[in-house]
Amino acid sequence: MTVPDKEVLSGIGGLLLFTLLFDTYILKNVLLLTLRNCLLRGRSLLRFSGLFFLFLFVGIFVARSFFPDWSIFALIPFDIKDLSDARYHTTIPNFFEAFVLEWNPLVFSLTPIVLFGIAFLFIALIKKSFEKNTFLIYALFFFFLLYTVLLIYSNILTTPRYSILLYPLFAFLAALGYDRLIEKLSFRYKELALTVLIFLGSLISLIASAPFYFNYTNTLLPKNLLIQDAWGYGGYEAAQYLNNLPEAKNLTVWADYYGVCEFFVGRCLTAYTFEKDVVQPDYYVLTRRGEMRYMSRSSRWERLSGLTAYKYYHTPQPAWELFIDDRPGNFIRIVKVEK
Repeated sequence: MTVPDKEVLSGIGGLLLFTLLFDTYILKNVLLLTLRNCLLRGRSLLRFSGLFFLFLFVGIFVARSFFPDWSIFALIPFDIKDLSDARYHTTIPNFFEAFVLEWNPLVFSLTPIVLFGIAFLFIALIKKSFEKNTFLIYALFFFFLLYTVLLIYSNILTTPRYSILLYPLFAFLAALGYDRLIEKLSFRYKELALTVLIFLGSLISLIASAPFYFNYTNTLLPKNLLIQDAWGYGGYEAAQYLNNLPEAKNLTVWADYYGVCEFFVGRCLTAYTFEKDVVQPDYYVLTRRGEMRYMSRSSRWERLSGLTAYKYYHTPQPAWELFIDDRPGNFIRIVKVEK
């Protein structure tokens, strides 16, 4: 897959923007209204779009839970810089595999409340029992597909950070699903009951992710799998452990990632190069993200600074350890350096 030139992408975007502005201010929305009418005439297609997205979501759930050895998940890291980097781990994924990879982090970072609402919407679409807001649903489905295709042909493997603009859109679709559910219910106070249920479900998801809220991953993803890095989470907790050690102010700590030194009362470094005769760390603070950065040139850092962290990343008995979201892959651990 080749990445289109920036000039080509800019030209396409400029043409679309010009068309939109021309239609809005000169043609008075003739093109948009025509498009809307065409979509409404093809309303039956909405049933198949609901089936497609339902199959996509369920398929990813099943694949990750029951087929963990599928190469696109088992061999391709979720945080490679771009899809072409997959060649360092396995073959470059084809379009279908890349499409599944792009949706993987989104599916597992939506809350159960949103997933249930979307499921109700998909089922209503499949049964042809949804008549309201069909144009909006069409437009959003088209946007999701277009967004995914652009990611693939830009060689970008998305993460929850890159998909952040999609979460409110899926929440809106979930709201439409719950609206349809209310229409089907017949008991008294159904609106109040559903509101309380949504509130409590959302609150439970919030509490379950505490205190690492921005690293949220729903419970449908097995604990031994990851869709995002910790990005410095756990650094405060690690610093608190170090601060409670005897003579903490006289200790020297080297951390392979940010988030620890800001809270540690002693001497703390994150640099890879320093005078090894002057600075001799007492403890290493090691993380998954830091391991990726450090290990690529570990021999160089050992030669220049005497850093030997590579010996300790998978030590079975660290002095202290924390798993972010209870996922062993997103670890932060403290080890005492052997002198």
